[in-house]
Amino acid sequence: VDRLVLKFTTLSDGNEKASFCLDARGGTIGRGLENHVCVPSDTTLAKLRHACVEYSNGEFQLVDTSSDYHAAVRVGVGRAAQAWPLTKTAAFSSGNSIFEVVDVELHPTPAVSLAVRTGPRKGETLVVGKDGATLGRATDNTVCIPDRELSRRHSRVSFSKEGDVPSFYISDLGSTNGTYVQLVGPYAGRYPLHLNDHILVGRTGFSVNRFDFGISEETGMRRSMEDKSIMVQDMRVPELSALAPYSPQTWMGIYDGHGGTEASHFLWQQLHENVKNSLAMVAPMLNDAGASGADVALADEIVIGALTESFIYTDKEFMRTAGHAQAGSTATTVLLLGDRAYCGNVGDSRTVLCRSGEAVPLSDDHKPSREDEAARIKAAGGFIIHKRVMGELAVSRAFGDAEFKKGINEILGDDAPTAGSGGRADNNPDTDLSKPLIIAEPEVQAVTLIPADDFLLLACDGLFDVLTNQEACDLILAEMARHGDVQRAAEALSRNAIDDCGSRDNVSILIVLLRQPW
Repeated sequence: VDRLVLKFTTLSDGNEKASFCLDARGGTIGRGLENHVCVPSDTTLAKLRHACVEYSNGEFQLVDTSSDYHAAVRVGVGRAAQAWPLTKTAAFSSGNSIFEVVDVELHPTPAVSLAVRTGPRKGETLVVGKDGATLGRATDNTVCIPDRELSRRHSRVSFSKEGDVPSFYISDLGSTNGTYVQLVGPYAGRYPLHLNDHILVGRTGFSVNRFDFGISEETGMRRSMEDKSIMVQDMRVPELSALAPYSPQTWMGIYDGHGGTEASHFLWQQLHENVKNSLAMVAPMLNDAGASGADVALADEIVIGALTESFIYTDKEFMRTAGHAQAGSTATTVLLLGDRAYCGNVGDSRTVLCRSGEAVPLSDDHKPSREDEAARIKAAGGFIIHKRVMGELAVSRAFGDAEFKKGINEILGDDAPTAGSGGRADNNPDTDLSKPLIIAEPEVQAVTLIPADDFLLLACDGLFDVLTNQEACDLILAEMARHGDVQRAAEALSRNAIDDCGSRDNVSILIVLLRQPW
């Protein structure tokens, strides 16, 4: 990657930009306007160059240049280690508290002494023995700290004899606001930044991204929100060679649930993981295709096959494990391998590429009114009434919806039409009553991104029921021209759909910017 986008992970008290794009020239981080990343509301930051991001030897690096509230890395997020050794002069923060290691004893009785530099227990020195300690807001922690920015159980200090040298370690316990190790003492110097990392500079948190993006999820007129949105900046498929044109691997998706949240939530958790596993399996073939002179057609065939297999497998796993397999969900997704985009779509959510201001559809809605979809459903013995499959389901492809995954023969049982052979109830060779009415097989379109591309828009039918592709793109372009904030653009688009255009459905929107600056 030759550019990074830093996005806030902490709330700002000011009117700062929501994100900052850094190229190979790098940039400084501080409170003053002369910095490339400027956060005037953070009074813990130095006015100029509290920290900086530099580009060297093909990677971005975070460098701390402060005298206090040092730049830090979030434990266990992105490529940061899950547990960091605590040696003398190391420092970490949890909530409003900063702890510095002032002494470590390993023999005869292991103990680490932590001086509390900031926070509710500032001035105290905590001594943790070989049994370790938990830190958090709840009173049942070894170290209880009355700090609303702490989770009930936030961080853990542990002791381990494994390895060459026994050590104390700091790790996070799945806290909301994270545990951060400062770039001082044993961790002073340049820290390589990777996509998905989280950093803290002063009291301001940032995520490290390949793309700037905005997400808006509005319940609208519905009683509950059944959709899920996802943006994974780097899937990290190590089997795909960095020399081949498949890195980094970025995943994005909108999952529009119906009949409850169980299906959309399952996709949000599992679909990209299953795609990652499928890509790992086909990586040798992909790397060969990339090394043989960029055989794009062959690579597309391999990737589309992996996506199709992942979607079908995920559907089967949901129906096998779900407590309520009658729930269902659409999915519109984009897998980016380098600059090649693969849009995999199931159902009537939609992906649109805005190229030089023009809306380019990357998906085709799976509706029973589509001629080819209607023919497939009828060949399986189903019927369409009021534009719904069997008068019930408004989409012709979906995850879940277990009853519709059965063939007519299975649904009717002993009452099924008699068949000559192969489950066919008539002489029509296209009729097969053993086939499912609804399928989760995706349609996949591939396109290479170019400098003229503005953004990708992924959204559920709650948006596209009331706006055309071009109308949605025009609204985003107008918002970006006005203020350049993609998060505000996503929120404005969803409010327009609900308030101005009368959408009565959940409205979920993901906008991914493909060019900088705006």
